[in-house]
Amino acid sequence: MAVVLMIRLMAVLLISLTYQWTIKSKPSSSQVSLSNATAPFASATLDIDGDYIFQLVVNNGQTNSAPVTVTYSNQNLAPVADAGASQSAHKNETVYLNGSRSHDMN
Repeated sequence: MAVVLMIRLMAVLLISLTYQWTIKSKPSSSQVSLSNATAPFASATLDIDGDYIFQLVVNNGQTNSAPVTVTYSNQNLAPVADAGASQSAHKNETVYLNGSRSHDMN
């Protein structure tokens, strides 16, 4: 009985996972492709602005996992202008304007 259990345990340990990454959605004019699509760590260079959806399915030699997806977006967001707080001033008084807290999200 112990030998049978040991053989089963060794068989479980020898099963390796296979990976399959696919592109489920991309902007219509994108030429993006996956590198290392059958490895645990794949990559893609997003070539135009838009949303990209990638899917991963893993297999243990007997059955596939449920697919999971990840979404990446590289849309150009508008910068945020920040002119600072409102202030009071008197006639003939110099006011100092400060836009240094403005920023660009990407």
